[in-house]
Amino acid sequence: MLFILNNEKDIIFVEKLYAEYSKFMYKVAFSILKDSYYSEDAVSRAFVRIIENIDKITGLEKKRLRNYIGVICRNEAFDLYNKSAKDMKYIFASENTYENNDVSLIVVSKDSIKRLEEFILGMDIKYQEVIFLKSMNCFSLKQIAEVLDIKSETVRKRLERCRAKIKEFLRQEEEIK
Repeated sequence: MLFILNNEKDIIFVEKLYAEYSKFMYKVAFSILKDSYYSEDAVSRAFVRIIENIDKITGLEKKRLRNYIGVICRNEAFDLYNKSAKDMKYIFASENTYENNDVSLIVVSKDSIKRLEEFILGMDIKYQEVIFLKSMNCFSLKQIAEVLDIKSETVRKRLERCRAKIKEFLRQEEEIK
């Protein structure tokens, strides 16, 4: 893919990005896809998009660059997830739920998951960013604050508001049923 770059400087920049961020990107993709093959594919696709937009990202400060790369990778992972989920009719919950024989928790319809995903993607980007980074379970509030260049208290408050919005959405979904 490096053959589409025009100069040696861009090639070196992309190689440096890969060396520095590929593991981070894999974690982002794997947290969504839960599959190593698809996660590697998402990282590759993300790098194609990064290379296509190389002019936009050269010169970005490190925190903004990492955030940009994470969002690109997340979007590619969601695209792959949505493509693979088209054939799925149900998403099964954990084995613990199955062992408890609570059938209402075992199977969640694809439509319910899709509506929740659309609800979250319809939220303000500031909420999407914090919930996405928090859902990866590898970032503390402090680390999320550093990545987004905001205060830890702001991250905590955004997560709190986001959770409240999601709870309200789920409550409304339950009333519809």
